[in-house]
Amino acid sequence: MLRSIFIQDVAFQAYVCRKAGLIIRHCYIATLNGDYIKRGPIKVKRLFDIHSVDVEIKEAGRGVPTEISRIRKTLAGKCPKAAIGPHCSAPNECPLSDQCWEFLPRNNVFELHRIGTRAYDLLEDGITRISDIPEDFRLTKYQAIQARSAKESETTH
Repeated sequence: MLRSIFIQDVAFQAYVCRKAGLIIRHCYIATLNGDYIKRGPIKVKRLFDIHSVDVEIKEAGRGVPTEISRIRKTLAGKCPKAAIGPHCSAPNECPLSDQCWEFLPRNNVFELHRIGTRAYDLLEDGITRISDIPEDFRLTKYQAIQARSAKESETTH
């Protein structure tokens, strides 16, 4: 059984192609054949399993216009406010991270040497600058040097 997301994706693509004037007679999804064992040159026809999804696409395609309408309404509105977090770079880097992260000052807690996800704990407590990290926040030797340097730099400017 093919995953629903693949069916929805093909249904959307078929809908768009048809709206663009293309004639779509059949839709297929190719998956890797898990039983295929390569011996010699690759036999492409055996490497892939080809699945006709015409019936599934017909059913899934009925919801495409409604989904497109919902997406357009979302895009027309304001961008939702979402807190920055590890999700901004996993599994891939978000293309909007520059905009979402622009509120962070120079020498922010995310610039602290090897701080990792602990920076989010500081941010959650309202601490954005390295120089504002409380004395009781556990830091490594190098992080402590960087924090002390940031505090001294700020007091001299």
